[in-house]
Amino acid sequence: MRKSDFSNASPGRLVPITVTNGATSVSHFAFVPDPLPVTFRLSVDAWLAVAEAGRRLAALNAVVNERFPNPQLLMRPTIRREAVSTSAIEGTFAAIDEVMQSELDASLPRTTAVQEVINFVRATEHAYKRRHTLPISSRFACELHRILFAGTAGEDWQTGLIRKT
Repeated sequence: MRKSDFSNASPGRLVPITVTNGATSVSHFAFVPDPLPVTFRLSVDAWLAVAEAGRRLAALNAVVNERFPNPQLLMRPTIRREAVSTSAIEGTFAAIDEVMQSELDASLPRTTAVQEVINFVRATEHAYKRRHTLPISSRFACELHRILFAGTAGEDWQTGLIRKT
């Protein structure tokens, strides 16, 4: 995260933090979002748009269920594309074909970027599998965190734990 990416118009504030890795401490900033309002009102137009979106999603769901009885046919490539795109936002660049080749042949050497994207894929697939057995919770977030950082430079003794600072 770059401090310069935020302005006074950002919906929150940056707070200084110190991250310790062994004997090394590094100063960073963390973004703390503003609290959500307790109540809010949507305009009539907004409610109509929400209703229309719901109607269209239901229609799309019917078509998808009819044409694609196995949701994995759509999910697998979509998750991988999302992993590549989201990782690029974070500054990690890997080509989709590198990711897929690496998944097909585990003996291929993996770049750091490919490993991070594959971890994103694994975390997403894990979340999908666990969605009915574990509520969204600290435990769930910690499981995903452990998967995201496995085998990367960011993996340390705090991986999968909630930071205390």
